[in-house]
Amino acid sequence: MDVPIVAWFTPELPFPFGPQEVRGLLGLILEMKYRDIYTYYTESLDLYFKPQKINRPSKGEVVSWEEEIISEIKNYRKYMGSRGVKENDIITRQDKILEKYTPKD
Repeated sequence: MDVPIVAWFTPELPFPFGPQEVRGLLGLILEMKYRDIYTYYTESLDLYFKPQKINRPSKGEVVSWEEEIISEIKNYRKYMGSRGVKENDIITRQDKILEKYTPKD
C-alpha cells in the first residue's frame, strides 16, 4: 500500500533525516505531511557543534572519491529497494546524487 507523504527538505543541511523514520532525501526534512492527517514541522534547530578532537586513524585503506560514491550508491539502491521503491525511481535519484557530488572541473 502506498502511503501519501509530502516532505519539504533543504539541501543546504545535507542530512538525510526526518520525522517518523522518513529519511533518504538529499537534505534535512523540515516539514512533512502524512496522509493529510498529521503534519510534522521543525519548530527549532540547534546547529551548535561542540569541537571534538579526532584522532588520526592508525589503520584502514585509502578509498578514492569515485569508489566512495559507488559504494554509497550501492547502499542506497539496496536500502531503497528494501523500501519498495521501483528501480527506475532509484536510478533517477542516483543521477541526482551523482550530479550533486561529482566534482566540477
